Amino acid sequence: MAAHPPNARKLRNVPPVKSRATRSTIGRCAVCITEIVFAFWILYACLIAVDLPLMDVHGDHALKTLRYPDMDNVYRGEGYSRYRINSYGLLGREPAPLSDSSVFRIAVFGDSFVEALQVPHAVKFTTLLERSLVPSAGKTKAEVWNFGYSADNTGNAFARWQQSRKYVQFDLVVFSFNDGDLVENRLKDARNKLGSFLVEDGSNRFRLVQAEGFGGSLLPWLNATFPRFHNFHYQVRDRATSYLTTAKAAVADRLRGMGATPAQAMQHNIIPISNEQLDSTLRQLEFVHNQIADTGTRILLLGIPTDAATPAGFGSHRDDALNGYLALIRGLKEHSMPIIDPYPAIESEIAAGKDPYSDWEPFRHYNARGHRLIATAVVAYIAKHPTLSVQVRDEAIQEASR
Repeated sequence: MAAHPPNARKLRNVPPVKSRATRSTIGRCAVCITEIVFAFWILYACLIAVDLPLMDVHGDHALKTLRYPDMDNVYRGEGYSRYRINSYGLLGREPAPLSDSSVFRIAVFGDSFVEALQVPHAVKFTTLLERSLVPSAGKTKAEVWNFGYSADNTGNAFARWQQSRKYVQFDLVVFSFNDGDLVENRLKDARNKLGSFLVEDGSNRFRLVQAEGFGGSLLPWLNATFPRFHNFHYQVRDRATSYLTTAKAAVADRLRGMGATPAQAMQHNIIPISNEQLDSTLRQLEFVHNQIADTGTRILLLGIPTDAATPAGFGSHRDDALNGYLALIRGLKEHSMPIIDPYPAIESEIAAGKDPYSDWEPFRHYNARGHRLIATAVVAYIAKHPTLSVQVRDEAIQEASR
């Protein structure tokens, strides 16, 4: 019988090469995963340390965007501000319990000019308005709910009101509009087709519709299963659209500087406002007013001109935007709509060399001075209409009369 080599027994206990390779691969993967998790927490800690803004909104098929409730965040864009999102997913402090009947509740609807992330909460016109009012008719305090969402048009803001009235009854609604609505209110014109649009169905009646699209009604499971993914998709698309719009505006400004005609420059910028767009927006605002008023809720329409609808000579002035805004004001007044128009005060401020807008180009929202002008216009209107069941503090009246 042949003798076995001295190490034969040891060789029989050594695992196969394939098994050793598998164990080695698993070990490397475990180390890699551990390193990734460790690196993630280090990166996350760094993001917290530098106060990086968080993605606090997610896409919604019917309402375009919604905010995650009960969240603190920071804005770094046209300036810097910190803000709180309450349990209703709205900007601002937590409202009083809905069972508290002593609160006079005011809802303000609009787009980013109402949202006003560019300024601190304390100087927003919605906050200034709340501090200026004293309710009557058995109420003890006024409360303003800020329903401002970036890129909301008339239809989407109306859809938000329809949703909000399911859980809270407001005593007064302030529904804002601006010249930007003229090119965003019709589904066929809007660059961002998320959310709801008012579409006429005959006899000056409108209905809310939503465009089909990715992550919408075609794929309802996607939003339910991967809400953060849909949020990421929306944010990427919105940011890309913003950059493209900024680039187009820069090209248009360059062409104007080179002597191009407004028509040539406009080909690289926003579509010129048409009479059809103006007529549609007028009828939409009148429809919204009547629908809300029919529920027994008082409603005021608040014009908030963008920086494009400023007097000629102002840096970002555009003739079509200013003419469109002024035409909206005239048309609504002709239909006896309750209108608040801060444009005369804004025009006077600019004429005095005071800029009510921020220094960010090309999208300039209001700074603290601009918000004071808007709040003053609303307060002045309310002071002249005691039937609104809310009074204005004496110091606010003095400010509005200046």
